[in-house]
Amino acid sequence: MTWVCALCGAANPFSVRSRYGKIPQRHGLPELRTEVVDLAYAEEEGESFTTPVHVALIDLDGGEAFLEIVKSSVLAALEALHPAALFGLATFSQKVTLHRVDGAGPPSVSVQVSDREDGKPLLGDLDAALPLEHFLVPVGRCKEQIGRALDALEGKGGGEGPNPLDVGGKGGRRALGPALEACIAYLAGHAFDDNGMVVDPFQDGGGLVSGNLMVFLGGAPDFGRGALGIDRRMATGASLGDGAESSSDTATDLLQAGADFYRSMGERAAAYGISCDLWALSGDYLDLASLEALPAHSGGWLHHSRSAEESQMPQELFRKVAQPKASSCSLRLRTSPEFRVARYYGNLMANAKYEDLYHVASCCPSDTYGFDFEYVGRGFNGDPDCPPALQVAFQYTVLVPRAEAGEADDVDSLNVGSHLVQRRLRVISKQTTVAKDQMDCYDSTSPSAVLSLLAHKVIKASLHAGLEEAKSLVQDWLVILVSNYNLQLNTDQFTAAVHSGGPIDCTFANAASLQPMPRLIYGMLRSVWLRASSFADSGRVDERAYLLHLLRRLPPAAVSDILYPAMESFADLDKPGLPKHSLSRAALVASGSPIFLLDAFFHLVVYYAPGAADLPFPPPQQSALRAKINAKKAARSIMPKLHVLRGGVDDCKLFEECLIEEPAFVSVDSVDRGFPAFIESIAQGVRAYAAAER
Repeated sequence: MTWVCALCGAANPFSVRSRYGKIPQRHGLPELRTEVVDLAYAEEEGESFTTPVHVALIDLDGGEAFLEIVKSSVLAALEALHPAALFGLATFSQKVTLHRVDGAGPPSVSVQVSDREDGKPLLGDLDAALPLEHFLVPVGRCKEQIGRALDALEGKGGGEGPNPLDVGGKGGRRALGPALEACIAYLAGHAFDDNGMVVDPFQDGGGLVSGNLMVFLGGAPDFGRGALGIDRRMATGASLGDGAESSSDTATDLLQAGADFYRSMGERAAAYGISCDLWALSGDYLDLASLEALPAHSGGWLHHSRSAEESQMPQELFRKVAQPKASSCSLRLRTSPEFRVARYYGNLMANAKYEDLYHVASCCPSDTYGFDFEYVGRGFNGDPDCPPALQVAFQYTVLVPRAEAGEADDVDSLNVGSHLVQRRLRVISKQTTVAKDQMDCYDSTSPSAVLSLLAHKVIKASLHAGLEEAKSLVQDWLVILVSNYNLQLNTDQFTAAVHSGGPIDCTFANAASLQPMPRLIYGMLRSVWLRASSFADSGRVDERAYLLHLLRRLPPAAVSDILYPAMESFADLDKPGLPKHSLSRAALVASGSPIFLLDAFFHLVVYYAPGAADLPFPPPQQSALRAKINAKKAARSIMPKLHVLRGGVDDCKLFEECLIEEPAFVSVDSVDRGFPAFIESIAQGVRAYAAAER
């Protein structure tokens, strides 16, 4: 007996004694009945147990406000951790300090850091100072002691930025690079030589199953390995007076990683089961374009705030620690013979040997990956009995607490694990239909998915060809889309409009699914990432790098909210108005609504129009508006900051800046002159493109 694979057509024989052998029961098998199948592997050599490990590595030179919010954040993280989870507290400046909270020895021990590129510390120094089994303690048993150790932390500096004349960081004070290298080796149980090879292993095994290093940074690294170079610090001082082209070139250069050190650290951490989250809080230049490689390549996340006042670090860290996590992931994507994978996007690493197999060090529910497909041969044949199909097989490891696995959960030592190590497989099989024509294809479009994939492509273009070239590519893409749409809609009418200068449909009036696209593209061009006016603003350099990190990782709906905020109105606190408004003052006036809720991803803004003075302020907790706000917060992977503003009373600059369809300032750039001017420039581009094509 055989069954035939829907993707490759291969005949697969099976025994009559197998689960497929009894024909009457075959229809009930989950792999033949549902699109999504989750399987857990049975361990042939018995169950394996381990204990999750979390370590906080805190910068002591970030200033008092920085240190206070970090302390609050770590305490919040402790509340989210499983009681048996192991936790360690370390700090760094020009030395690395390990804090011992089990009460069995000195409260802290320090290891001095060398400013040499080949200097220390590595494993031998930290392990000699405090063996790992005394550094890591169970959270449930030692939470109070950890809290006291956090309270006792004192900063070493005032949080001011690095000295711009400190060439090579020799006279600096923030040794992030050596601290990272030492802690990764310490947790992995290995030291490394100058070539990254393992030396002097002090424990058996290949590292941690689930380790997390939380790095809190309050300023630019300026001492030892990984120190920020003076050339990049000085480049942030470029001004608009140097000319738009010069400032764009500078901004492009600063989007590139300045060195491979942090990428190397990220890859090294991933190899030993350690994900590194970087929590950066500073208004000074940190060089996040270089630092971002640490979380990206280890499977962690980058978080950035410019000040303690705008930071949501305690809430975000609690949510980050509490959410599910998968590690040692492999993703295989197979397609039916008519098409294949052409390109992939996201935090994936392609397997060097096997086609369409990718690896992920670690991921959480908000991690998103994208793929481009291309036809093999002439494309789909349109046979309804043979629809295009794809199959995703995602293999990963999770840790299941003993209580959930049916085991006693009172284990809190390094010797016996508190969590079951479980290897799982999720298989997703999808079939789809073939569009009848191009207009049918337009009608099935997901604007947010298109925007997300386009953002990946434009990020690559901005890094390789420059920001100005990336902007041109975005506008050209929209021009070609509008041209093809009008050509398909009515060829004769479009041709006449091109020759006579008549109106061209740039808003996709006859394709509802595409109607959001012009505004989404406009939002991308107005973002800090591509907007010409911010190319040389030194305060925007790190903001741009952080934005690119998120655009590569977040799901399409979040990407849309980042680039074009969503605004809805309320007739009163309990009665919704329109679910969608354009981001212009005219839209506010025309709606006549008293209250607006604007979701700009990082910020949620409730705006009371000047005529809404009789409505309760702020929105009561029991109101429908407040319920909507709470729902948005609960669904968000990054906690937004809530602002409740009254028009004509409060400073509403934040809300007004989000009305991006308004002109930014007098500029020759059509994007900065507002949305109507942008649409007119697209129409002109369509006429020029169509004339050149003919």
